[in-house]
Amino acid sequence: MSLYEPKFDLDNPQHLQLRSLMAELFANHAEAISKKEYRVAEHYEAQAIGISRAAARLTDGCDCMHLASELAFSMMNLSRAALVARAAA
Repeated sequence: MSLYEPKFDLDNPQHLQLRSLMAELFANHAEAISKKEYRVAEHYEAQAIGISRAAARLTDGCDCMHLASELAFSMMNLSRAALVARAAA
């Protein structure tokens, strides 16, 4: 269990827009992985990293930055798992 559990402020339009963008990125990334389009998946990972950097500078607090960073790490882990499975096949 994490000591810090960031949350989106659903009353904040900035947080809602970021949440929507992150969901879109994750879905696109997962689709690219399922199609074995690993270079495309890397593109979405780079976008997630960029969003986390922008969130660190532009949002009011660290929750958005932390959540966007977690998204980028999750996407990279998914890509790594897919590549390991591909190599094992």
